[in-house]
Amino acid sequence: MPEVMRRYVKETVIGTSTCHLVRAHQDFPTLRYTERYLKPNPYTMQERIQREALPEATPAWTGYEPRPGIADLKLTILTRDSYRCQNCHGQVTLATSHLDHLRPVRRFRRPVEANRLDNLQTLCIPCHRVKTEADQPRESPVRGKSHAGFGGGCEETCR
Repeated sequence: MPEVMRRYVKETVIGTSTCHLVRAHQDFPTLRYTERYLKPNPYTMQERIQREALPEATPAWTGYEPRPGIADLKLTILTRDSYRCQNCHGQVTLATSHLDHLRPVRRFRRPVEANRLDNLQTLCIPCHRVKTEADQPRESPVRGKSHAGFGGGCEETCR
């Protein structure tokens, strides 16, 4: 570095006789930037804020549905089944009917597939209760055997 300085620095000019820097760093005055170059934020300036009217008060959704996915299908299935129970063929209403799965939900790989229209039927409440009680012994955790919790009797084996 001392060799380069001796060779190229002549007084305050750095360079050779044919090529040199126009100004040395000493020739530039120190500048203080007092002005701010930031643009104003249009969202925080009072004259730019436009207030919107608040939406009408609607009851907040609590996230609770007695059985998600079935409530919207019930009316469709009732209409398809002509408001009749598929077991006793009695007349039913929206309040006196239940939706029933022909093939149980647990038999599907994805439970969402159990709610297809071809797997649902309309039953009156008494017929639905009877069908549910009849299906419970068949839904044993052990294939081919009933369990006490499922309507069967295995008092000797479960002690």
